Amino acid sequence: MKRFIKRLIVLLILAALAAGGGYLWWYLRNSLLPLDGQLQLAGLRAPVEIRFDDHGVPSVYARDVDDAWYAAGLLHARERRWQMDLYRRVTMGRLSEVLGSSTIPLDQRFLTLGLREAAQAEWDRATPAVKLALERYSEGVNDGMKQLVGRFAPLEFQVLGATPPPWEPLDSLAVGRLLIWRLAENHQAELVRAAVAAKFGEAETRMLTGVYPKSAPAILDPGPRKEAAPSTQSAAVRPLDIPRGLEWLAPGARRGNSNSWVIAGNRTQGGRPILANDPHLQIEFPSTWYEMHLVAAGLDVIGVTIPGVPFVALGHNQRVAWGMTATNADVEDLTLERVDVEKKQSMYRGQWVPIQVTPKEIPVRGRRTALPFEIWKTRNGSIFADSDLDFDTPPPWLSPDDRSTEEQRAYSIRWDASGDLAAAFEAMNRASDWTTFTAAVDMMASPSMNIVYADVDGNIGYAMSGKLPVRSGSDGTFPGDGNNPPAWTGSIDSSALPRVFNPPSGVIFSANNEIDRSFSGLITKDWAAPFRATRLRDQLSKAQGVDLDASAALQNDRHSIAADLVLAGLDDAIKTGRANQKDATAVSLLEKLQQWDHVVDSRPVVSLYEAFEHALWRCTFEDEMESALFLKFYEWAGAEKPAGLYSIIGDRQNKWWDDITTIEKKETRDDIFLVAIRDADDTLGGSDKPWDRLHGARFSHPLGSSRSAFGFPFRWFFSKGPVPVEGDGTTVMRISWNRLRPFEAWEHPSWRQIFDVGEWDQSRVALPTGQSGHPMSGYYFDQNETWRTGHYRTQLFTRNAVAGTTKHRLYLVP
Repeated sequence: MKRFIKRLIVLLILAALAAGGGYLWWYLRNSLLPLDGQLQLAGLRAPVEIRFDDHGVPSVYARDVDDAWYAAGLLHARERRWQMDLYRRVTMGRLSEVLGSSTIPLDQRFLTLGLREAAQAEWDRATPAVKLALERYSEGVNDGMKQLVGRFAPLEFQVLGATPPPWEPLDSLAVGRLLIWRLAENHQAELVRAAVAAKFGEAETRMLTGVYPKSAPAILDPGPRKEAAPSTQSAAVRPLDIPRGLEWLAPGARRGNSNSWVIAGNRTQGGRPILANDPHLQIEFPSTWYEMHLVAAGLDVIGVTIPGVPFVALGHNQRVAWGMTATNADVEDLTLERVDVEKKQSMYRGQWVPIQVTPKEIPVRGRRTALPFEIWKTRNGSIFADSDLDFDTPPPWLSPDDRSTEEQRAYSIRWDASGDLAAAFEAMNRASDWTTFTAAVDMMASPSMNIVYADVDGNIGYAMSGKLPVRSGSDGTFPGDGNNPPAWTGSIDSSALPRVFNPPSGVIFSANNEIDRSFSGLITKDWAAPFRATRLRDQLSKAQGVDLDASAALQNDRHSIAADLVLAGLDDAIKTGRANQKDATAVSLLEKLQQWDHVVDSRPVVSLYEAFEHALWRCTFEDEMESALFLKFYEWAGAEKPAGLYSIIGDRQNKWWDDITTIEKKETRDDIFLVAIRDADDTLGGSDKPWDRLHGARFSHPLGSSRSAFGFPFRWFFSKGPVPVEGDGTTVMRISWNRLRPFEAWEHPSWRQIFDVGEWDQSRVALPTGQSGHPMSGYYFDQNETWRTGHYRTQLFTRNAVAGTTKHRLYLVP
């Protein structure tokens, strides 16, 4: 009887668990909003039809453009409302209100940057058309939220017990400013240079932190490069621990190295231009992009949008197509300030002058009272970073709770985020030719982008967007002195920046490389290393009869020009190793690399190479720099800069090869190669690990962070991966790995598009994840395998083609 009762109890417990699990599964499955049927919405002026394809991509057919923007808001709300609120919270400095204390440094950082103040200035300047578009979009978002109640509310809001306030036009503009910040990176270069210069001096620092090779490709003029003037200061390094899923907000996050090209019709198989673009951003989940097709009177545009903003950022309309890569333009300057904390003053031109102090509060989940914080603004900009190795976080004395009254040194930042981004994209979505397209580009004072163009009349072009500061007394590469700061004496606007229309070569390509050597202004000294650009030049310069397959193959090209450079010294190292019988194992491993074809695919030999290059950096620089400084330098320089290892690799006797801890010997490159290959073998544990597995890409949702209050169950439910991926940070198929977390993928092609311009129904595209932000949706992660394996979806455009592949149909009626 006792045994029977025990068994009965166990069965009842199992039955209860099964019933509970079944109910939970039913609840989650039934929390999805339907994509079919009819919705009655008070905000509509006329009926709208939305057709979804078999990947959940909507084509919106509205009578007028105002209803199209409204429908865009409704769709974003239905699929990405949590993500929109996350973006908004970042711009407001209110992440910690829902995610807890781990994100306090991020809230402090973004309060300091003043994204919402810049958004307000843009709203005040906005044209009636832009204001109406954003107002109608906001109405659509808020009407969409009325459906997202009870079990239909985004699961993140249910977990957090949060209800987001209504969406406003200012929120959309602030989200746009967040994108601008993500694409502006040169402040990190200044901090790294200052840290290295403090130890090794300016001249050595300039060599170590990169000189773009004169032989490397420029987008436009191939002539000799013009040089500009210097300046200096000091500093130093410790990585900030950012929760998984929010790494893209980290101070050292990569800012968007990408590929694009456009080929004239006289070089293509179909006689029409081909345009290709794959923007690289840090891995974010849900995806940065939501794909959408908007059709109304005077509007027919398709491509990817940012949740929170209605306009298509990358794509095409009936007549023109475009793609973008970041220029890495130097639009930020840091200044080392001398601060009297007690008196709230800074030293400026020989005098103590008042600092403007703005008190803020940061609500923190689990804390009864808000955390006080202050924005301190000097004559040179807002205090942004500490002057020691901890410059990833704002100085602690900006929080009154932690204030020291001692005099401090800190960096302020000057960053002009002006410009009418919303107006630029609204005009770009409607552009019909080169003239109207470049007029839209001229509105884009930020971000600074390389924009490639093609139209149905067979024209191709390139235009650089942005507004460049004109400096006096500095080239912007090092922080200035707050007491005697370099001046911004003016600016160069978009209309005066490099631009070309129908070049004789019939080819334009961009891989964040140098733009125009004949341009007299300073764009930047921090171009990406020319590995991808060189590969594109080699493949495109002689190309004839190009078709979509050829461009797809090039987007997925895995040959590493960096490996060509790094491994050029193998023969010498192998000879040196053979002369020493103790190095037989190292020689054998180097011979494996010698036989490799430098294609970064899934083979174990690629793992050996990546571990070898990783060890080369450490064995070469860490002895002189010491660990903290080396990590900061490596995080920045190792992320596709013509710097560090790549600066000295061709010099067999360079002084940096010498290990200063071995007094009895002066090492050469050969010696370090032999040491590094043994270290690489130890790192891999002597096993043949496939590169695609070692290099797995994790698609981490913020609620799945191991540091969050929600832990494993939500990581299992919301996050995906790691999925095996090939390529690295130097190949055209670029999936770079985090230098501080070897060899984990962290930057990826966030979108791929290839257009046979005019034959729009042949367009090829791929997202790395999916359209939906709901983990139970079939469209949450459905495109990953297509993207991961280098394949594409066909993106249909004409109404008949869309109608023929419709899987769901949703009617919106007033």
